[in-house]
Amino acid sequence: LVLLLGFLSILVVQNRRIAREQTHALREATTAQRVVDFLVEMFHQSDPRIGQVDTAEEILAIGRERVAQLDDAPEVRARLLLTMGVVHMEMGRLEVGESLLEESLALYSRSGSDLGQRANAQDALATLLRQTGELERAEVLQRTALDTRSQLYGPADIRTLSSQSNLAVILQTRGALEDADRLFREALSRWPADSSERQRAITVRHNIATVAMERGSFAEAESLLTGIVRERSVLLGPGHLETLEARSNLAFCQAETGRLDAAIELWEEVLSLEQEELGPGHPNALRTATNLASAYSEIGDFDRADTLLVAILQASRESLGDTGRGTLAA
Repeated sequence: LVLLLGFLSILVVQNRRIAREQTHALREATTAQRVVDFLVEMFHQSDPRIGQVDTAEEILAIGRERVAQLDDAPEVRARLLLTMGVVHMEMGRLEVGESLLEESLALYSRSGSDLGQRANAQDALATLLRQTGELERAEVLQRTALDTRSQLYGPADIRTLSSQSNLAVILQTRGALEDADRLFREALSRWPADSSERQRAITVRHNIATVAMERGSFAEAESLLTGIVRERSVLLGPGHLETLEARSNLAFCQAETGRLDAAIELWEEVLSLEQEELGPGHPNALRTATNLASAYSEIGDFDRADTLLVAILQASRESLGDTGRGTLAA
């Protein structure tokens, strides 16, 4: 059991490290056409090369060349840099995205003419920095964006509420759970009731549930997650990534409150869907499998735990490559 837990700890570290790489293909598939359409529209008249390529990466490279030539139109350049920076971030290209967003923010800061767009750049850059672990600067940028949006649009505007929720995520990541919970709940209380914002409101509720989990309030978290799973299953489908995430968290709450049989049954369902939809080496599938193997060992079913651990190790090695093998072997 000690070796099992040690292995699980190592695997969790590896999962975090490869999360960006493993979700890259999914982001590429959902974002590429939007990138193509946007940049074709923006640059086709002045650069015929745009019509001759059809991948997001190629068009983004040409787009960056064109944007660099807009010295005489700094506000247009700043807005395009912001859009392209967000696209790079969504596709998992964080280093390039950070560079573009930094340049956009610098242009907006120098001009001082469009506070709303500057807040957009601050908000986007803060989100990216949270993903790279630069939490202190992310918090400063996010608080500035929140203050600006609150003054420009009011505290109940969806742009302000989005910044408030993003700040709460940063605070949660930094371990300031009480402050994060307060901001999430304040934002949710003002969130628009119209259907177009329903999914984002569900995300805020899910964040509240994860804060409750981190605080050890598993009964509260389970109550929230039960409703979230039901709503996401209807809106997104039972096999959607966000639905599976909520279901996995629900199983964790069940395990933590002593209902291992129910947790195991739910994790088994989630793992089957994740492996089918995402692949066995995806971080979410590895995390679910890790939790399930731990649950098997807790009830004394070491045969199933060992079998699953072998599968986890194989999937991890295939996902991590040579570097991963060396790390795991160490």
